[in-house]
Amino acid sequence: MLAAACFGALAVLGVVSAARSPRRDVAVAAIGFLLFHTAFHLVWGEIVLLYVAHAVPSLAAIVAFALAGPWRRAATALALAFVLVGGPHNIARFREAADLATLIARINRVGAEP
Repeated sequence: MLAAACFGALAVLGVVSAARSPRRDVAVAAIGFLLFHTAFHLVWGEIVLLYVAHAVPSLAAIVAFALAGPWRRAATALALAFVLVGGPHNIARFREAADLATLIARINRVGAEP
């Protein structure tokens, strides 16, 4: 939850920094793309990860505006907190997925549960 709050604050700083940037065209494209994807998921997105990888470059562009904007120190602190808080959670989820993949491989190899 804390990692999500850090990223949310980072995104808000990015949008505010983008509004003040001379490269507003990039910001409008990135934000517009994210709004389109939000609408797309609200209509057809019963699967949570439906096309989610397509939004990552737009999110990165918005965060880049925060890191290059007038509040870059706050943005850098938020980005660091996001990585430090979210990293252990992601490692734990990866280990769970790896254990599940190992179990599935064993079941497929043996033909029955271990």
